[in-house]
Amino acid sequence: MIGSLRGWVIHRRDAEVVVEVSGLGYRLSCTPSTAAAFASAEGEVLVWVHHHRREDAEALFGFRDLDERDTFESLVGTHG
Repeated sequence: MIGSLRGWVIHRRDAEVVVEVSGLGYRLSCTPSTAAAFASAEGEVLVWVHHHRREDAEALFGFRDLDERDTFESLVGTHG
């Protein structure tokens, strides 16, 4: 499971960034403000990642800090 990525932002869309790590681009869903913050960063970025896997899909969600990721994981883990 992917927990974090350190690399360069090579593409940004409204709620998505692509972070290149050692020649491999990881497509991450995130909030528009997070995408803007990563895209405006100079140099390498550290992205905390939630790797969401289901039977029919996989997705990566990017966060600026661990608190954001922990809150997201609490919400995703809540049933009902």
